[in-house]
Amino acid sequence: MAILKKIAVIGGDERCRVCANLFSESGCECAVYGLEKSLYDCCATKCVSLSDALGDCDVLLLPLPVMHDGAFISAPLSERKIALADIFSRINDNTVIFAGNPGRCFFAAAEAADIQNEIINYADIPEFSILGAVPTAEGAAAEIPKLTGKTVSGSVILVTGCGRVGKQLSILLKSMNADVYVSARKNADISWIDANGMKPLRTSCISDCNIAFDIICNTVPALIFDKKTLENLKGNPSILELASKPYGAGFKF
Repeated sequence: MAILKKIAVIGGDERCRVCANLFSESGCECAVYGLEKSLYDCCATKCVSLSDALGDCDVLLLPLPVMHDGAFISAPLSERKIALADIFSRINDNTVIFAGNPGRCFFAAAEAADIQNEIINYADIPEFSILGAVPTAEGAAAEIPKLTGKTVSGSVILVTGCGRVGKQLSILLKSMNADVYVSARKNADISWIDANGMKPLRTSCISDCNIAFDIICNTVPALIFDKKTLENLKGNPSILELASKPYGAGFKF
């Protein structure tokens, strides 16, 4: 088994800071760059340059989602803009790259830089995605009262999507005494929703629904709330976007 000498954590949010702390506490040398605005302690080595962080690293951990736009990685805890091309120009040939949901622009940049390194999308690892749905659901539940001015209990809530996050969130909201509707496309998901005591709704029928929701929590990374659907919604529900790009409410009028 190979012994890791150094792990670099570049950019990301508090999840990356927690990972850096865990790496350091396990005895690995861990260097971070692009986390300087974190409000919490980080016991990893804080580097002032990208080169220092990436030098001699065996593993590179990048954020989820990895990209902020087509050129820069996601780094909400930094004032710096961290270009993916700058990262690729500084890593070793044997550095293993872990990235969260790398897309076409990521792989295009890798090809342009002639990157032959192993690239692992850790968001596709089942253990990660299943357990990762738990804090996402809890965070969403905490945001709902802020957006609606009401308690979760008694609120009429639509969760769009019946994937890992959608299922975890809908179960949590039901346990908090919300009136939970869940939309899905597949018959199996419709049956799961019904069997778990929630109210199923076909995603294609959202615009025809007569329910006045207090809030809609979207987990579908595809445009389902176009102009027509939004105009047909009863009441004036807030939309809490939990999906990755292109988002479910990423509409343009």
